[in-house]
Amino acid sequence: MRFKKIHPMIGLAGAMLLASTALFAQTDGGLRGYAKDEQGAGLPGATITATGASAIAPIAAVTDAEGYYRLINLKPGTYLITVKMQGFTTIKREKILIRAGGTFALDFTLKVGGLEESIVVQAETPMLEVSKPGNVLNFDGDFQKEMPIQARRNWSDFLELTPGVISRSFDDGSGRQVYFGHATEHFAHVIQLEGTLASNYNDAQITYVAMGADMIQDIQVKTGGVDASAPLGTGLVMNVVTKSGGNQFKGSAGWAYQPFDFNDNNAGNCSPFSNSINGVTAVSCDPVKAALGTPTTAYVNQFDASLGGPIKKDRVWFFGAIRKAKSESGISRTGVEVQRLQQFFPNKSLFNNTSESWQPYLKLTARLNSSHEAQVFYQRDRLTFSGDREYNYEPVFVSATGGSLYGAKLTSVWGQNLTSTLLASYNNKGGSDGSTLEQAPGSGPQIVIHQRANVQASSVSGSGRILEGGNAQSLGLQPASQIILRGDFTYFKNGWGGTHEFQTGFFAAPRNRYDLQTQYVNGGFFLEEQRMKDPSNPAAGLVPFHRRYATPATVNAREAHDSNHGVYLQDTWRPTSRLTVNLGVRLDKVRREDGIFDVVRQDSLEIGPRFGFSYMIGADSKTVLRGTAVRVHEQVMGRDGVTNFGGTGAAAFRDLYDRDGDGVLETEVLTPGRSATLASSEFDPDLHQPYVDEFILGLRKQFPGQIGVDISGIKRSYKDTYGLLEINGLYPTAAGQPFGGFGRVDPTRGTVFQQTNNTWSSLEYKAVEITVTKNFSRGFQFVTGFNRQWQHFGGDWNPTDPARFIQPGAFASNALLYMPRGNNEENSLPLATGTTVHTYGPTWQKYSFRFGGTWVGPRGFNAALSLTMVAGPSSGPIVTLLAANDPQVLQYGPARTSNNQNNPLATRMRFVFPTRGEGQVEAPAVKTLGLKIGKKIKLVRGSELELAGSVFNLLNAGNYFQYNYSGANETFNPNFLQMRNQQAARGFQATAVVRF
Repeated sequence: MRFKKIHPMIGLAGAMLLASTALFAQTDGGLRGYAKDEQGAGLPGATITATGASAIAPIAAVTDAEGYYRLINLKPGTYLITVKMQGFTTIKREKILIRAGGTFALDFTLKVGGLEESIVVQAETPMLEVSKPGNVLNFDGDFQKEMPIQARRNWSDFLELTPGVISRSFDDGSGRQVYFGHATEHFAHVIQLEGTLASNYNDAQITYVAMGADMIQDIQVKTGGVDASAPLGTGLVMNVVTKSGGNQFKGSAGWAYQPFDFNDNNAGNCSPFSNSINGVTAVSCDPVKAALGTPTTAYVNQFDASLGGPIKKDRVWFFGAIRKAKSESGISRTGVEVQRLQQFFPNKSLFNNTSESWQPYLKLTARLNSSHEAQVFYQRDRLTFSGDREYNYEPVFVSATGGSLYGAKLTSVWGQNLTSTLLASYNNKGGSDGSTLEQAPGSGPQIVIHQRANVQASSVSGSGRILEGGNAQSLGLQPASQIILRGDFTYFKNGWGGTHEFQTGFFAAPRNRYDLQTQYVNGGFFLEEQRMKDPSNPAAGLVPFHRRYATPATVNAREAHDSNHGVYLQDTWRPTSRLTVNLGVRLDKVRREDGIFDVVRQDSLEIGPRFGFSYMIGADSKTVLRGTAVRVHEQVMGRDGVTNFGGTGAAAFRDLYDRDGDGVLETEVLTPGRSATLASSEFDPDLHQPYVDEFILGLRKQFPGQIGVDISGIKRSYKDTYGLLEINGLYPTAAGQPFGGFGRVDPTRGTVFQQTNNTWSSLEYKAVEITVTKNFSRGFQFVTGFNRQWQHFGGDWNPTDPARFIQPGAFASNALLYMPRGNNEENSLPLATGTTVHTYGPTWQKYSFRFGGTWVGPRGFNAALSLTMVAGPSSGPIVTLLAANDPQVLQYGPARTSNNQNNPLATRMRFVFPTRGEGQVEAPAVKTLGLKIGKKIKLVRGSELELAGSVFNLLNAGNYFQYNYSGANETFNPNFLQMRNQQAARGFQATAVVRF
């Protein structure tokens, strides 16, 4: 479907704008409700006014004929709400907390009296969202900063407390976190800053967006049930609202310090477990052996500062913040891995990973007049870091990410019934550049060491990586950029069977660029795999069995020219005072082009319907029944199956193998470079964005003491993920038959994949989720949540997956499913071993529990506590290796086809159990307890100094987040059931903060 077919939608959006339309600004909140007399009759003409430090000027509304009012465009913060009407006593309600993007119900009962009389009401702040029925949670910036969760104190730490989110440490030991949840990948989340995308188009994961916590006012995170105004995205939809300054100068300066001496050692504190499978026994987390490893430790030297105030009082404000962060991280190594390093390289010293960055932010807010407010903002998050893993025997990896974001926003109020928000932004956040590559420490080819080498068809595969060094295989220049234009509009109508907020808007990303120039190291000889001469004697030395060469050594590997133009229509209909119904649809035109070969990768129209309702049970607005049914599509991003698949550039590869074990690499395999002719057939013409069909039913209730409880059931079906279909092979018509060779597309090649959508299988997710929150009162606030999930595969094998023909009955699994990113199930029984696809699936943990709370006591003392518990990872489907001459291997034909290519069905690997889900091994749960204790000391003129100490992982627990990537599910692999990425050791951090 072509773009011209949605032009009427854009025309309608424009017409609604001209006819007085508006939408709540995505970063703002609101109140709605009734003003009534003591007999319950609505009072028309009452004036409701909100004042607070977050507002440049008071915001007012007048009740309609039924006494109904709407206060809109309230920035996050605490407000005084004043209700006035001739003949009645004035009512004032204090400390009403408004959250980003939230709309709350607040009613008033006025008594007969004079305007000069007033009643100050200190009733509880409303907590229940009444207009949006999805899973929504808000985190105050100050609350987040108090949490003793992670030593680096990143802005995204709040996700550690978000129900349904599975988090773990980034696998390079940097201390950064990656976040999964509700069956989504860590780069599928939508990260917005003031309503615009703040993510890196090169790699959209959260950990690559860096912001100092001092700049944050409020964060709203939607974990499900998003309405049509939200941009494309199947994961979390977050919006960070920053501070704006005010009529008084306020600021802060803080320092966090954690030297290595403040870290403990938890290497031997893991929970031991063992399993015997297929005659092989593996003992994981043996405390005696593990104690020989190196823990994940942290060196932190971090400075934060912020300042805000008036440029012109009541008219122009400014706010600025900056973070200077320098850190070093001890790499988590098991005792087995340290022993390997010492055996093979006794003169090599252990090393850490480092990172360094400046993170500035500046925002100007101007009230142009009583109806229009403008903002401009700038954010930068360039970060340079090393990222070596536990298997590296020397430093080889350096990288960079991030860049600058420039944004501008205009929010307008047009009378009682309309507002509008227009926004534009540009960011050049990318990956490594020339200065990054100059710091690369490696030399020669990459060296990968295996215990053994196994003949697989015409190639030779290692038994599983045990060590790696020398160099990276390639260095990449990764510039990226994107332009975002956005407008949101609403028309409020009282009538037509109730009240309506007819919303419409547009989202345009006309320029999404992601380029990659790959520089293969060492003049094109970039990889050498070696095996031990004697698997039982490291001193016997090593011998190469595989070398790989690239021609040319430097290629333009990717030019992704993508765009996304979307519009939406939505009605928030309130037929009665208790019921709100949301109906909407979102349409996004996605076009993705390959700039190298000038082919269209994707040209599709995505249609996402939305339905939701919320029903207030009782007249006190304390209980809400809610439900949603939505279809949401994957966001357009650089790191996905489409750009990664089509990004092999023009490089040709030459592989040399030693098949007979004599140390001579006598077998040559040539892989031609990608051509324009081939590229044109590599993309399905009907390719489109993957999507999730989601259903949620929940109940929210507010209890006394500012406590809110939400219980929900969630069902998600992840469909049409990106998939690869082999289009060159002649596959048999039934299981157990031999392979027919290659030649359907190109007789000179072996496997040729076409990028398409996976219509043959789906990822099915169900969960029960409980969230309990408490707003600050009586010196205490907290958030806690529990998620229990169940998952399984729906459908069947990929039509050209070798497992379909070799073990057709093994498809089912309810543990460690595919990665939702797609392009990972084209070969479930790989020719090579040690693949991560079988052991990487962190979103599928069974349960998670979160708690975070703060307490403010007498004499300036305060404390904070955080506790997280996440179920351990599963091992992945257990596989074994048959003998090369086993009849079960030979029945599928010779190892090499007539055109000298690998026979994909001649693999020696087999699933051990009848299905892939059976026999998987679940590792012990990861539990982390953090504690902070502080003291605030009053200084001059209202300023204060806070001195505090935080202990991370108070109990010094030592379990692991992941199984070893290199064959932890393979019974023949030296890494069988071995763990990696241990939770950070106990650490103490001292902080000092001055606020003025």
